[in-house]
Amino acid sequence: MKKYIAPSSDKIGMIGLGMMGQRIIKNLLDSGHDVSVWNRTPEKCKQFVDIGAKQFLTPAELVLNCDIIFCCVSGPKAVKFVASQVDGILQRFENSEPRKKAYVEMTCIDSDTSRVIAECITKRGGRYLEASIIGSILLAEKSSLLMLAAEDRDTFVRCFAAISKYRCYLSSDVGEASKYTLIQSMLTGTACVGLAETMLVVERLNLSKKSFLEYLKLSNITCPFYAEKAQAMVMNNFSTDISLKYQQQHLNMSLALGSY
Repeated sequence: MKKYIAPSSDKIGMIGLGMMGQRIIKNLLDSGHDVSVWNRTPEKCKQFVDIGAKQFLTPAELVLNCDIIFCCVSGPKAVKFVASQVDGILQRFENSEPRKKAYVEMTCIDSDTSRVIAECITKRGGRYLEASIIGSILLAEKSSLLMLAAEDRDTFVRCFAAISKYRCYLSSDVGEASKYTLIQSMLTGTACVGLAETMLVVERLNLSKKSFLEYLKLSNITCPFYAEKAQAMVMNNFSTDISLKYQQQHLNMSLALGSY
């Protein structure tokens, strides 16, 4: 079902079709945006080409044909690879009209990497927006991710309604959004561990996990996150919003951030 959001006149490109990227692209297409995609595994693009997206074979081609380029890949190494590889994004920013094209980094990365990419983009005449996303797959499907943004404010106001209802522009300082996102990831990870340990004790004592969930909803510690995760544990639903590999990656970046 189409979302009642006026599409932007900008041509949108998406680099990365992971769990979040796929849902963001679907929302953009459903709301009538002109969308192009690139993914390191080209086969992942087919389902979106079938419903109206264009596919390009290199990041450089995608940048050439789009006005705003979103990147949502696996982490800092992938971001640097996409930027600097042969036929990477920097090649086409080099030759584009100054301040015409914008690059939006949605990947969970450390602030140092964000600053490096920002400098590379802006030196070549592009606009850079750090736009870290926080939330679950379900929230992504509902266009309800929390988006924390920093740097180019003009880009921030363009075409984000289809991606997120909840957007916050923090400042012009590159790296600030990344820092807040890593702090949030640290809190989310430790909260999940605490809840899982608690539910395990409930189970070992032969108490009702369902009843515990109901009591939890009435307590002052309740929140949508706890309610969602506790319900999943009650139902023995262990599907994930993020793989253990990437959760560990985020926590390692958070620990590094804490030792600045």
